[in-house]
Amino acid sequence: MTTTPSSTPQTVKYLAHGAVLGLWVIAGLVFTFTQLFASQGLGATVNYWLWFVGFAGVTTLAVRFVKSAVVVLIVHAAFALLLNLIPTTMPWSMLRAGYDLLVSR
Repeated sequence: MTTTPSSTPQTVKYLAHGAVLGLWVIAGLVFTFTQLFASQGLGATVNYWLWFVGFAGVTTLAVRFVKSAVVVLIVHAAFALLLNLIPTTMPWSMLRAGYDLLVSR
């Protein structure tokens, strides 16, 4: 199977996206293992993974509209910055719930 020149940048773009999401998965797994024996570990773990599914979906949608892997990294950096700018008050705090769980542990 040969790849056309136009499909190679797409592949690299999605590999970069997968690598960044993979870092979030690794952080989530570390968080999950630290929460195994906590008193409210299951609830916090479920909250993180539900948040991650939403975050991955939103970033995947955003990545569909960019052309290169470098811009994918910029998109992910922008989303991380945006998470820091969202207020910690309700209802906005729900958008940064998983991020706050990782940062607080």
